[in-house]
Amino acid sequence: MPARARRRWTEGRAARVVAIAACAIAVVFVALPEVALSRVRGLLEARRHDAAGRWLDVAAATSLRRAEVHFQSARLARRREDFPEVSRQLRAAHAGGWPVAELEREQWLAQAQAGQVAEMQAHWVDLFDDPRSDGPEISRAFVIAELARIRFDDAKSVLDAWEADYPDDPGPHVFRGLIHSIQLEWDDAAASYRRAIARDRTNVEAWRGLGEALSKRLRFEQALAAWTALLEIDPTDVVAAVGRCDCLVRLGDVDIARRELDAVIERVPDDVTALDVAGRLELAAGDAARAVEWLARAVALRPEDAELRYALGRALRLAGDGDAAREHLAFREAAAAPLERLRHLLVELPRQPWDADIRAEIGDLTYHWKSHDEGLEWFRRALDVDPTHARSLAFLEAHDAAASRRPAEGAAPVAAESAAAEATP
Repeated sequence: MPARARRRWTEGRAARVVAIAACAIAVVFVALPEVALSRVRGLLEARRHDAAGRWLDVAAATSLRRAEVHFQSARLARRREDFPEVSRQLRAAHAGGWPVAELEREQWLAQAQAGQVAEMQAHWVDLFDDPRSDGPEISRAFVIAELARIRFDDAKSVLDAWEADYPDDPGPHVFRGLIHSIQLEWDDAAASYRRAIARDRTNVEAWRGLGEALSKRLRFEQALAAWTALLEIDPTDVVAAVGRCDCLVRLGDVDIARRELDAVIERVPDDVTALDVAGRLELAAGDAARAVEWLARAVALRPEDAELRYALGRALRLAGDGDAAREHLAFREAAAAPLERLRHLLVELPRQPWDADIRAEIGDLTYHWKSHDEGLEWFRRALDVDPTHARSLAFLEAHDAAASRRPAEGAAPVAAESAAAEATP
């Protein structure tokens, strides 16, 4: 090849290399960021959150449009319910000049999903009128808020629309199962949870609800299969582990249940349900002394639970300690009428969801005969309906005052708060 031709070819090759490099730089710094942000928008609309996250990483590394990167990051974090990250990204998007109306909408959505309903109550209509691809999150948040108010009809109307718009979403069926469970309609609950599982076999809420519904209907073999399936999804799920052990006890597989319960209690030594099941297991096995050990631990953690007290009383009596048994059996006898009243009120409440007096009475009965924590929550629910409800305010104030004194005075929880309850109108 002549020298001149070779020189021209070399110069041409260098120019081509430079042009290719320039194109590559343009792709990286111009086209790729736009493609990445476009993919993020599309994938979030399609609710493909993992893929959206991967493209968002690309956009974060290459795009100069920082405000949108932060805004889309906030959207993804909200879908994943990482609310501290939502707040951080929204602040950054605002600093970058992203439109305030869009930021406000994200804030309303985050508040709804986080259960901060009072802060965004005025904006439900805005969100339902313009749900975009956030329909499931809006519907879920609204349904949870309505269930907290025991407004089942409003919740069901939203569930119908949610299912119509997203027929493959297990969410509506999970919440229908929950409503049926609250109303003690266990067969209907099981059917709803099965429909949810048919749409998503990894849905933990559905498997947990199915296990409970089947156990309540005494279908222990089927319940055992449900709890086992849930443990295959999440081996650390304590509720599933205890539910499985309970089924094993009732089906007579005592040795397997004992081994698995020992492992659960070693991992979570203060799980009252696990201790209760372990006690019943030993009662079934004829070891009353060992049953007393487990049930005494459970009662020490929740002395207000009349059913636990009854189980401990039975175990003590079988172990030959009639004097100690008498106290616990008398407690359960005294609880019979209050617990019957509690069952009546729980049936009545859905018919009068705005009655703060009913909620407060449920709270009082629950607190003294079942669970302090659940009772306090019922008083708080009464305040959701009526923020000025005198009985609830007085009870919660007395409880907080007693709790603040306990470390210094060693006050007994049941005695202190029983006195507070008696002083409450």
